[in-house]
Amino acid sequence: MKKWVWFVLILCSGLYVSCTLGDDVSGSTFETENSIAFEVRLNDGNPAALTSVVVRPSDYVAKSNTSAKTNLREGIWNGKTDEDGNITIENLPDGKYVIETRNDSLKGVLSFALDSKAKNKKNVKMKRPGAVFGSIVLPPNYSHARVSIVGLDYYVETDSLGAFTFESLPADTFSIVAILEAKSGDFTQMASSSVVVVSDDSTEINIGVNGKMDSVTVVDSLFYENFEDSTKGWYTSVAHYATADLSAVLEEDRDELVAYFTYTNDSTNGWALMGHSFDGVQDLSNLDSVSFMARGDGRVSLAFDHWDDVDSAFTDKAWIHIEISSSWTRYVVKPSDFLKADSIGGNTGWDSVKKTVTNITFFGNNGKEFWLDDIVLYSTKRVLKGID
Repeated sequence: MKKWVWFVLILCSGLYVSCTLGDDVSGSTFETENSIAFEVRLNDGNPAALTSVVVRPSDYVAKSNTSAKTNLREGIWNGKTDEDGNITIENLPDGKYVIETRNDSLKGVLSFALDSKAKNKKNVKMKRPGAVFGSIVLPPNYSHARVSIVGLDYYVETDSLGAFTFESLPADTFSIVAILEAKSGDFTQMASSSVVVVSDDSTEINIGVNGKMDSVTVVDSLFYENFEDSTKGWYTSVAHYATADLSAVLEEDRDELVAYFTYTNDSTNGWALMGHSFDGVQDLSNLDSVSFMARGDGRVSLAFDHWDDVDSAFTDKAWIHIEISSSWTRYVVKPSDFLKADSIGGNTGWDSVKKTVTNITFFGNNGKEFWLDDIVLYSTKRVLKGID
């Protein structure tokens, strides 16, 4: 189903959560590529034996109050320390992460960057957690909001007045994201940055209240699709001699519904695609990027089209061809990545299309099937910034 979203610019640009607990300490190296070791200590300096460990990407945002399952391809890992408070994590992709350690009374957190050269052992010190409570100003027709801590696996929902509470968060500085959903299905997303969690204390943060907001930036409404309520609103189109079929299927690796597109195309000049029409002509001049998750064979061609109302056979198009693999991968495309105008397949280039976009489409090429999920269009245009 089509949704229109107000997206947060600091998320679009790759928000990095600043976590200051813990110092790097030298340690032994390991032979497995992209392995990283941690030594976890309690507040009194003793080893944190058999302590739960949670690793998430630094821009991770929890979508429910159910903890995410381990998924190394997406940088998600869960485990426990050994009797000496040590743990080694292997085969995480390169990237920026947040590790959190938890027991009954203490929590620790540390941000880290991982690549093939990251061989030093890291030290995480646990402290007493703190609480964060506050409220969100709910616009008319909004009954509640979903609130998450960026980089950590914490999620709560507000009450009907917008009040929320995180009863136990590790003591550090984080960012909070609030996603508001109206009865109409529209979304609004806001963020409050530099939220300091004080050890063994409570911290108040009120999002959207004049004088209380630390920092917020909201950007233009753009398209978002996660296929959780089927592929309704999406269509398929094929040339002569081609076939296409589109459905929503439960993907075990992602534990959610995704779009599943199968196709055949025996014609050199043919096509098989899945697409979605926007509500009228959209000006995407301020498009920052498009991201989506995909796996399959062959390649996927992402396109933005302009369909002429008078002559539906006439279209302008900007597109890019992406080789995909059998593993789920997040792809990010910027306007500068689209192919230059060459008239192949109707490609007239981004500049000719960006102000009059009517459709987004995904073509299948040189394969038989692909799976698609979490399509997001990010904008650079700020419509609200800095409530002081």
